[in-house]
Formats: sequence, C-alpha cells, structure tokens
Amino acid sequence: ENSPYETIRGYLQASSNHSEYRGQHGSSLNSAAVHYENGEFSLPVRLDVGDFFASQSRRTLQRGLKGFQLEFQPKNLSTSQSIQLFWGRSAENYDTFFDEKKDYYFGGSWLIDTSRAGAFALTSVSYDDGTKQGNENVTSLAWEKSLNAVSFNHTLEAEFAYLSGENTLNSDLNGHSEFFHLTGIGDAGKNYLLSYERNNREFTPTGAAQSPDRETIDVQWGQYFYTRMNMLLRGQRYRDGLSTNNHQTTQLYGVNVVGLPFKKYPLNVNAD
Repeated sequence: ENSPYETIRGYLQASSNHSEYRGQHGSSLNSAAVHYENGEFSLPVRLDVGDFFASQSRRTLQRGLKGFQLEFQPKNLSTSQSIQLFWGRSAENYDTFFDEKKDYYFGGSWLIDTSRAGAFALTSVSYDDGTKQGNENVTSLAWEKSLNAVSFNHTLEAEFAYLSGENTLNSDLNGHSEFFHLTGIGDAGKNYLLSYERNNREFTPTGAAQSPDRETIDVQWGQYFYTRMNMLLRGQRYRDGLSTNNHQTTQLYGVNVVGLPFKKYPLNVNAD
C-alpha cells in the first residue's frame, strides 16, 4: 500500500502431488491473483489479474474466473458512474487454463447512480465454448431505489434479463427473466421482504445459478420483541415446469425465533 488511495496485493497457491494413491502426479499452480487499486488517478481504477470472482448479477454471471477484470469510475459527472470490463475462463487450475479448449466469458457493466431516480445497471455477458453450439449472450437492466415512507426505509429492486444465442439443447435461445424485490426496515425492529421472480424455459445462462421454467414468490415479516429477540415469519411458493402440462407447486411456511431471552443468562435461542 503506497498511499491510502493506492493499493496493490497478490497471492499464489500451488500444489504438488507425488503420492501413488492421490490422482495425477506432478505440481500445478491452482490459483494466483494480483489486485491493483488507485483512487488518485484522474480516472480511478481497480484491476484484478488472475483469479477473481465475476459478480455481475444473479441472472447474468456469478462465477469464479481466471483472467482479468477492470473497473474505472469517471469523475466530474453529474451522476456517479462505474464501468467494468472482464474476460476469463472457468478453469480448475492454470494447467487447464492454458489447454486447447477455447471456452471463455467476456462482457461488462455500466452503473449509473442518480440521487432522484435511483441506481441503474446495464450488464452484458457473453459465453463462447469455441463451437457452433455454445455461443450465447445474456443482457440485463437492473434498477434500485430507496425511499422513506410510513415509518419504513424501503428499498425496491428490479431486474429484467434476456438470453439469446445457442447451446447444445437449443439453436435459437429466447430466454427471459423478471425479478422484483422489495424490502423495508422500520422502527421497533420491524422488517419485511416481498420478492417475485419468473424465468421462462429457455432462460439457462451458463454462468448464472438460475432455475429455468420456474416462478418464485417469497414473503417475510420480522419483528423484535423482549428487546433482544427476533421473530421471522416466512412463506414461499415455487412453481416448476410452467411451460408443461405437469407443472409442480411447492409451498413452504416457517417461523424462526432467535436471540437472548434472558437478561441475566447468556442463553442464545435459535428455533426454526
């Protein structure tokens, strides 16, 4: 660390195996990374080279990659902005990273944070496995806005994603996903969550952890009591196979109580 606004750090992790009872013999470089950050530049930058976690959004890309990720934040604009670009492969180690297979992820995101309308993020992620059956792109537009009303601090999130291209199962992908999420924190420990998500059958982005052909509804209410106790009521409904004649519905209801019920005794309760 050269200054409070400039940081550089890195690490290496390697393994060596010479046992007859454990897999392939030899040594390999499992992971390595260099992180550089400088906020004193006229264009503040953050750079990761090697291993990094590509966290765009749950509907586009959530995966550890080997490659690079560059983020910079333009100054002297009327709104706060951040632009991120990345390229990488999902490889177990650097032996497989440099093999002949040509699968990789690449893309970027553009975040704009306004004071009145909220924050907007446009994300585009492409995946190419080097074949005609493995070339896809998922693009999403996300929005987040916080506001105070009725003694609650509310946060509203929404994301709309579209998947195109082709994979081994579909030569003309037409996938889409819709997501709405509302949370609130009020006085006296009150809090709530309302969430809705729907993915159609063809929404199967390679780098995202999503369940296709599913609709999810999640409702939660939390309340503090006895000062140090919290109770959470929740209800969830999952509908799978929406495009089929044999769709299934799963409903879950629960109550969770956690905290310290006794002031004189350090007894922690967690019942679900």
